Amino acid sequence: MNTSLAHCAFETSRLSVAPIALPASRSARDDFFDRLVTLLSSAVVAELPPYFQGIKTQEQAQIWFERMQQDSVLLPIHDQSARTLLGFVFLYQQPNSDTAHLGYLLGEAHWGQGLGKESLRGLLAWCHRHQAVNELVAGVAPDNVASRRLLTGLGFRQAAPTAEGMLSFVYELGQSRAPSSP
Repeated sequence: MNTSLAHCAFETSRLSVAPIALPASRSARDDFFDRLVTLLSSAVVAELPPYFQGIKTQEQAQIWFERMQQDSVLLPIHDQSARTLLGFVFLYQQPNSDTAHLGYLLGEAHWGQGLGKESLRGLLAWCHRHQAVNELVAGVAPDNVASRRLLTGLGFRQAAPTAEGMLSFVYELGQSRAPSSP
């Protein structure tokens, strides 16, 4: 079964990852964008593209959110029990391509708890199950040792660096087995 990445949604033992619609009430939207401002701290976005940088207001967070929804499949990562926004998975696929580009981030308060590994394991399992793409490609800053370890530990192989000097990691779904549950 070949499924569009736009329908990607899964749960793990601790996480719920699925597309989001903005809350209907103004106060709930304001709370969401306040949380987004906190999540996109300078430490979290340090190695990310310029449009991730300097998000300090609800208005800037809304512009970022709308851009990300337009440019990619934006999958918020929530804690299953508290429904707290922990981070995002981003997927971008060119039309008529069997490769998707993968990005992810977690708020600083959630680093070092295995949540990145758990969310990416869930994503890989979903991709294997739904055959949405044949290959995932992730770019990583050379000094981001944690992401490099995370990706290689999940079966990504390092490929040639990008023209911008980022390290490139590739996961071939046809060549790899779905990761075991976290």
